[in-house]
Amino acid sequence: MAHISRRATLRVWLQERDARRVWVQDTLFVASAPSALSDPAFVDMLRSPRHSPMPRRLPIHEAARYWDVDQIQELISKGVNPDALDEPGGRTPLFFACCEESNFTAALSNDEGHADAQVACATALLRAGASAKAANVYGLGPIHCAAACRRAGARLVELLIIYGADPNQSTGGGRTPLHAAAQHGHAATVHALLRAGADANFRGRYGTALDLANCPPKITARAHRTRCRRVLPYLLRAGASL
Repeated sequence: MAHISRRATLRVWLQERDARRVWVQDTLFVASAPSALSDPAFVDMLRSPRHSPMPRRLPIHEAARYWDVDQIQELISKGVNPDALDEPGGRTPLFFACCEESNFTAALSNDEGHADAQVACATALLRAGASAKAANVYGLGPIHCAAACRRAGARLVELLIIYGADPNQSTGGGRTPLHAAAQHGHAATVHALLRAGADANFRGRYGTALDLANCPPKITARAHRTRCRRVLPYLLRAGASL
Protein backbone atom coordinates (compact mmCIF):
# COMPACT_ATOMS: atom_id res chain seq x y z
CA MET A 1 0.00 0.00 0.00
CA ALA A 2 1.44 3.36 -1.02
CA HIS A 3 2.25 5.69 1.83
CA ILE A 4 0.11 8.84 1.84
CA SER A 5 1.80 11.71 3.64
CA ARG A 6 -0.02 13.91 6.10
CA ARG A 7 0.65 16.88 3.81
CA ALA A 8 -0.98 15.15 0.84
CA THR A 9 -3.96 14.13 2.94
CA LEU A 10 -4.31 17.69 4.20
CA ARG A 11 -4.21 18.99 0.61
CA VAL A 12 -7.07 16.67 -0.36
CA TRP A 13 -9.06 17.71 2.70
CA LEU A 14 -8.57 21.41 1.89
CA GLN A 15 -9.74 20.85 -1.68
CA GLU A 16 -12.85 19.08 -0.42
CA ARG A 17 -13.52 21.81 2.13
CA ASP A 18 -13.19 24.55 -0.50
CA ALA A 19 -15.46 22.70 -2.93
CA ARG A 20 -18.15 22.33 -0.28
CA ARG A 21 -17.87 25.98 0.73
CA VAL A 22 -18.27 27.04 -2.90
CA TRP A 23 -21.36 24.84 -3.14
CA VAL A 24 -22.90 26.55 -0.11
CA GLN A 25 -21.94 30.00 -1.41
CA ASP A 26 -23.46 29.23 -4.83
CA THR A 27 -26.64 28.05 -3.13
CA LEU A 28 -26.87 31.29 -1.17
CA PHE A 29 -26.25 33.34 -4.32
CA VAL A 30 -29.15 31.64 -6.10
CA ALA A 31 -31.32 31.99 -2.99
CA SER A 32 -30.75 35.75 -3.04
CA ALA A 33 -32.74 36.06 -6.26
CA PRO A 34 -36.32 37.27 -5.58
CA SER A 35 -37.85 34.35 -7.48
CA ALA A 36 -35.65 31.62 -6.00
CA LEU A 37 -37.78 30.72 -2.98
CA SER A 38 -40.88 30.50 -5.17
CA ASP A 39 -39.25 27.69 -7.16
CA PRO A 40 -40.35 24.36 -5.57
CA ALA A 41 -37.34 22.48 -6.97
CA PHE A 42 -34.90 24.95 -5.44
CA VAL A 43 -36.70 24.93 -2.11
CA ASP A 44 -36.55 21.12 -2.08
CA MET A 45 -32.81 21.22 -2.78
CA LEU A 46 -32.30 23.73 0.02
CA ARG A 47 -34.33 21.86 2.64
CA SER A 48 -34.28 18.13 1.85
CA PRO A 49 -31.20 15.88 1.70
CA ARG A 50 -32.97 13.72 -0.88
CA HIS A 51 -32.79 16.58 -3.38
CA SER A 52 -29.30 17.73 -2.44
CA PRO A 53 -26.37 17.36 -4.87
CA MET A 54 -24.10 16.67 -1.86
CA PRO A 55 -24.85 13.13 -0.61
CA ARG A 56 -27.00 13.01 2.52
CA ARG A 57 -26.28 16.58 3.65
CA LEU A 58 -27.73 20.04 3.22
CA PRO A 59 -25.83 23.31 2.83
CA ILE A 60 -26.48 24.09 6.49
CA HIS A 61 -24.83 20.82 7.54
CA GLU A 62 -21.71 21.72 5.56
CA ALA A 63 -21.65 25.27 6.94
CA ALA A 64 -21.87 23.84 10.47
CA ARG A 65 -19.20 21.28 9.72
CA TYR A 66 -16.75 24.06 8.88
CA TRP A 67 -18.03 26.38 11.64
CA ASP A 68 -19.04 29.09 9.18
CA VAL A 69 -21.34 31.31 11.27
CA ASP A 70 -22.04 33.78 8.46
CA GLN A 71 -23.25 31.05 6.12
CA ILE A 72 -25.36 29.46 8.86
CA GLN A 73 -27.08 32.74 9.68
CA GLU A 74 -27.72 33.49 6.02
CA LEU A 75 -29.18 30.04 5.37
CA ILE A 76 -31.48 30.35 8.38
CA SER A 77 -32.60 33.78 7.14
CA LYS A 78 -33.68 32.01 3.92
CA GLY A 79 -35.96 29.73 5.91
CA VAL A 80 -33.70 26.71 6.37
CA ASN A 81 -34.61 24.63 9.43
CA PRO A 82 -31.79 24.78 12.02
CA ASP A 83 -32.80 21.23 13.03
CA ALA A 84 -32.78 19.81 9.49
CA LEU A 85 -31.72 16.15 9.49
CA ASP A 86 -29.12 14.54 7.28
CA GLU A 87 -29.77 11.09 5.83
CA PRO A 88 -29.61 8.34 6.85
CA GLY A 89 -28.02 9.20 10.21
CA GLY A 90 -30.58 11.73 11.41
CA ARG A 91 -28.03 14.32 12.55
CA THR A 92 -28.85 18.01 12.88
CA PRO A 93 -26.40 20.82 12.04
CA LEU A 94 -25.64 21.12 15.76
CA PHE A 95 -24.05 17.65 15.65
CA PHE A 96 -21.56 18.85 13.05
CA ALA A 97 -20.90 22.09 14.92
CA CYS A 98 -20.08 20.15 18.09
CA CYS A 99 -17.92 17.54 16.39
CA GLU A 100 -14.18 17.59 15.73
CA GLU A 101 -14.85 15.53 12.63
CA SER A 102 -11.43 16.00 11.11
CA ASN A 103 -8.09 16.44 12.80
CA PHE A 104 -7.21 18.78 9.96
CA THR A 105 -9.85 21.26 11.10
CA ALA A 106 -7.79 21.76 14.23
CA ALA A 107 -4.56 21.90 12.27
CA LEU A 108 -5.75 24.92 10.31
CA SER A 109 -6.02 27.25 13.29
CA ASN A 110 -4.58 27.80 16.73
CA ASP A 111 -6.25 26.24 19.74
CA GLU A 112 -8.01 29.39 20.88
CA GLY A 113 -9.28 30.31 17.43
CA HIS A 114 -10.42 26.75 16.80
CA ALA A 115 -12.43 26.63 20.02
CA ASP A 116 -13.91 30.10 19.56
CA ALA A 117 -15.11 29.30 16.04
CA GLN A 118 -16.71 26.06 17.15
CA VAL A 119 -18.50 27.66 20.11
CA ALA A 120 -19.68 30.59 17.96
CA CYS A 121 -21.15 28.18 15.43
CA ALA A 122 -23.01 26.16 18.07
CA THR A 123 -24.26 29.36 19.69
CA ALA A 124 -25.63 30.66 16.39
CA LEU A 125 -27.58 27.45 15.82
CA LEU A 126 -28.96 27.33 19.36
CA ARG A 127 -30.07 30.96 19.22
CA ALA A 128 -31.84 30.18 15.96
CA GLY A 129 -33.86 27.47 17.70
CA ALA A 130 -31.77 24.32 17.20
CA SER A 131 -32.55 21.67 19.80
CA ALA A 132 -29.81 20.89 22.30
CA LYS A 133 -31.73 17.68 23.11
CA ALA A 134 -31.53 16.22 19.60
CA ALA A 135 -30.64 12.56 19.15
CA ASN A 136 -29.77 10.60 16.04
CA VAL A 137 -30.98 7.10 15.21
CA TYR A 138 -28.53 5.64 17.76
CA GLY A 139 -29.50 7.98 20.58
CA LEU A 140 -26.31 10.01 20.20
CA GLY A 141 -26.74 13.74 20.79
CA PRO A 142 -24.71 16.90 20.18
CA ILE A 143 -23.65 16.78 23.82
CA HIS A 144 -21.89 13.43 23.23
CA CYS A 145 -19.99 15.00 20.33
CA ALA A 146 -19.12 18.03 22.45
CA ALA A 147 -17.87 15.87 25.31
CA ALA A 148 -15.36 14.21 22.99
CA CYS A 149 -13.89 17.53 21.79
CA ARG A 150 -10.39 18.25 23.03
CA ARG A 151 -10.34 22.04 22.82
CA ALA A 152 -13.87 23.38 23.18
CA GLY A 153 -15.48 20.43 24.95
CA ALA A 154 -16.15 22.00 28.34
CA ARG A 155 -17.45 25.25 26.82
CA LEU A 156 -19.71 23.41 24.40
CA VAL A 157 -21.09 21.13 27.11
CA GLU A 158 -21.89 24.09 29.36
CA LEU A 159 -23.55 25.91 26.45
CA LEU A 160 -25.69 22.91 25.49
CA ILE A 161 -26.80 22.36 29.08
CA ILE A 162 -27.89 26.01 29.32
CA TYR A 163 -30.11 25.32 26.31
CA GLY A 164 -31.62 22.19 27.85
CA ALA A 165 -29.31 19.29 27.01
CA ASP A 166 -29.37 16.36 29.44
CA PRO A 167 -25.92 15.64 30.95
CA ASN A 168 -27.07 12.02 31.37
CA GLN A 169 -28.39 11.53 27.83
CA SER A 170 -27.73 7.90 26.98
CA THR A 171 -27.29 6.16 23.64
CA GLY A 172 -28.76 2.77 22.83
CA GLY A 173 -25.56 1.22 24.17
CA GLY A 174 -25.71 3.16 27.42
CA ARG A 175 -23.02 5.69 26.53
CA THR A 176 -23.35 9.08 28.22
CA PRO A 177 -21.45 12.34 27.64
CA LEU A 178 -19.47 11.60 30.81
CA HIS A 179 -18.30 8.31 29.31
CA ALA A 180 -17.08 10.15 26.20
CA ALA A 181 -15.25 12.83 28.17
CA ALA A 182 -13.65 10.33 30.55
CA GLN A 183 -12.54 7.99 27.78
CA HIS A 184 -10.85 10.88 25.96
CA GLY A 185 -9.26 12.19 29.15
CA HIS A 186 -10.92 15.61 29.06
CA ALA A 187 -10.77 16.66 32.71
CA ALA A 188 -12.39 20.10 32.28
CA THR A 189 -15.32 18.56 30.42
CA VAL A 190 -15.72 15.82 33.03
CA HIS A 191 -15.78 18.50 35.72
CA ALA A 192 -18.39 20.53 33.81
CA LEU A 193 -20.63 17.48 33.35
CA LEU A 194 -20.39 16.45 37.00
CA ARG A 195 -21.25 19.99 38.13
CA ALA A 196 -24.33 19.79 35.92
CA GLY A 197 -25.50 16.55 37.54
CA ALA A 198 -23.94 13.80 35.43
CA ASP A 199 -24.14 10.39 37.12
CA ALA A 200 -20.60 9.25 37.92
CA ASN A 201 -21.81 5.65 38.37
CA PHE A 202 -23.94 5.26 35.25
CA ARG A 203 -23.00 1.90 33.76
CA GLY A 204 -23.23 1.36 30.03
CA ARG A 205 -22.26 -1.51 27.78
CA TYR A 206 -18.54 -0.87 28.39
CA GLY A 207 -18.75 0.03 32.06
CA THR A 208 -18.73 3.29 33.97
CA ALA A 209 -16.86 6.50 33.24
CA LEU A 210 -14.25 5.38 35.77
CA ASP A 211 -13.80 2.10 33.90
CA LEU A 212 -13.25 3.95 30.64
CA ALA A 213 -10.79 6.39 32.21
CA ASN A 214 -8.77 3.46 33.61
CA CYS A 215 -7.56 2.39 30.18
CA PRO A 216 -5.32 -0.69 30.03
CA PRO A 217 -1.70 0.49 29.41
CA LYS A 218 -1.20 -1.75 26.39
CA ILE A 219 -4.19 -0.26 24.59
CA THR A 220 -3.57 3.48 24.83
CA ALA A 221 -0.63 5.79 24.27
CA ARG A 222 1.22 7.28 27.24
CA ALA A 223 -0.04 10.83 26.59
CA HIS A 224 -3.61 9.58 26.48
CA ARG A 225 -3.17 7.65 29.73
CA THR A 226 -1.82 10.80 31.37
CA ARG A 227 -4.94 12.73 30.35
CA CYS A 228 -7.17 9.94 31.63
CA ARG A 229 -5.44 9.96 35.01
CA ARG A 230 -6.32 13.64 35.38
CA VAL A 231 -9.98 12.68 35.11
CA LEU A 232 -9.91 10.22 38.02
CA PRO A 233 -9.94 12.71 40.94
CA TYR A 234 -13.08 14.40 39.60
CA LEU A 235 -14.89 11.08 39.26
CA LEU A 236 -13.82 9.84 42.68
CA ARG A 237 -14.84 13.08 44.39
CA ALA A 238 -18.22 12.74 42.70
CA GLY A 239 -18.70 9.34 44.32
CA ALA A 240 -17.65 7.01 41.51
CA SER A 241 -17.48 3.44 42.77
CA LEU A 242 -14.16 1.62 42.47
